[in-house]
Amino acid sequence: GNGYYYVKNQTGYWLDDNNSGKANGTWVVIAGFNGSDAQKWKLTKTSIAAPNAPGNVNVYDVTETSAEVSWTRVLGAKYYNIIVLKDGVVKGRHDHKTSPFTIPNLEKGTTYEAFVHAQNEIDSVPATYEFTTKGPNPLPNGVVRKVNRSDLSWVVDQRNYPSLRFEDGDSIADSGCGLCATINAVAYLTGYLLDVNTVLRFWNDNGCHCSDGTYWSAYEKFASSSYGQGCGFYRESVNDTLSRYKGFIQEGGVIIMGCSRDRSSNKGGHVMAIVDYNKDTNKFLILDSAGTQQNHLGDYWAYTGSLSGWYTISEDRKIYGGSITLNMGGTRGYKRR
Repeated sequence: GNGYYYVKNQTGYWLDDNNSGKANGTWVVIAGFNGSDAQKWKLTKTSIAAPNAPGNVNVYDVTETSAEVSWTRVLGAKYYNIIVLKDGVVKGRHDHKTSPFTIPNLEKGTTYEAFVHAQNEIDSVPATYEFTTKGPNPLPNGVVRKVNRSDLSWVVDQRNYPSLRFEDGDSIADSGCGLCATINAVAYLTGYLLDVNTVLRFWNDNGCHCSDGTYWSAYEKFASSSYGQGCGFYRESVNDTLSRYKGFIQEGGVIIMGCSRDRSSNKGGHVMAIVDYNKDTNKFLILDSAGTQQNHLGDYWAYTGSLSGWYTISEDRKIYGGSITLNMGGTRGYKRR
């Protein structure tokens, strides 16, 4: 007739005279159709029915990175399309003619949905199956790797980042103690070592520049962000007394603290992490991202002398270690969720 026919274009979408998508119905399929040559075609109308949904879908032999999916064969299906979703996002699409099929390239400890479609020229309603791969959950967003407390070789040394800069221009190497103390505290607390670049972006996006090294809302914002949620920590207040420091750490917390050299000068402010307490020695484990950077600000630099070490804290909140004496300033605490 003189009417329009529904055709399928090269990308697989059903088209009508308005070039709009069609989902189902009766179609005419013309290979190599060219709209300008429509009058040259003699068309025969054929009814094509969608196949039924595959039955008895099952996922088994699940490993850390793969899973086997099977289904019952559907009459009229030319092949089967297996679509794998994670959190609603397509992570894999596979065409296969027979059951079963091995789903590849999966992540450890992750929940997926497998959708199996029977297909001819029209897609069937899918059959679905949810499954979870074996193994620990993947690392949270922004985490470089897992670390442990028995080996502190992972402690972040801010001197290694001279080219990374805050929005106001200062580098992590010169002025990133607050940011690095946060990374070190979170790693000791949760076992997740965060990426310095990732945390720097958060600091810059939230206006927490190097001049705000002890800008305490930075630590609060970070704990309440998706990073705090993903790594599993939250902020809790710490009273600035020695007994509370001990109690807070014995409860499983870590402390981010400000400090300065034992001088009248206001130069040399610094931020470090107190992460453990030994009752037998009455000493605290301190992680110092600028522990050996003694030439940064000359005699005013508030370094401890080591990236990690055990130190005495007096009742008047002074830190003693070797020939160094530091005055403690404000504190913030993190605990596991």
